[in-house]
Amino acid sequence: MNQATVVWAKLFLIIIILAKPLGLKAVHECKHLGNNLCLNHNECCSGYCYMEPGWASGVCKRMNTPKKPDESKTRKNNEKNNEKNNEKNNENNDEKNDGVHDRVEDVFETGVCGYYRGESLTASGDVFDETEMTAAHRTLPFNTKVKVETMGTSVVVKINDRKTPSDGLVMLLSRAAAENLNINENTGPVQCQLKILTDSGCTPDFGNTCVLHHECCSQNCFKEIYSDEGFCIPK
Repeated sequence: MNQATVVWAKLFLIIIILAKPLGLKAVHECKHLGNNLCLNHNECCSGYCYMEPGWASGVCKRMNTPKKPDESKTRKNNEKNNEKNNEKNNENNDEKNDGVHDRVEDVFETGVCGYYRGESLTASGDVFDETEMTAAHRTLPFNTKVKVETMGTSVVVKINDRKTPSDGLVMLLSRAAAENLNINENTGPVQCQLKILTDSGCTPDFGNTCVLHHECCSQNCFKEIYSDEGFCIPK
């Protein structure tokens, strides 16, 4: 081997040795995707060496950058969810307000309510049953439903009996209705207010007795002179 060849061989070796310290990279220095011999991220052209836990080597993979969520889509989804929740809440409120207790008008009368033991037959002709939610009133039409409210409690009763104004009470309640309002023989009468429900009844013509015109379906209560009670008749 001549001297020139030896010199060129030495120069080639020096260039190879100095390649890394000088920051020079050969064509095949970085490892492409799928190469399973990477030990760290620097070996991969993608800059990402994926290794399973416990493994000494991994494979070069493309580093996935998480996409930024679409704010417009997120806002639309939130608006849809809010609309659904509002509709559901409205439906629930409608169901709660569908009961008879909420279909009430303004306060009809205030005063004192008490408990009574009725006769075998009520003024409407019904058999008196103290276990039924019924009440006696001076003028309200029979079968009228009334919401009776006391301090913190309330009950719905049906008017099927009459009472005299001399006792000073606005309504007399059956035992069942009175117990729901915590009224009994020991407590005595309590302050109450009456609310007429929308599905109130009326007394038919030539039916049971009446005191005032609004009790009658015909709005005409005929009474003899000096009589406190009369009968509903057509106008």
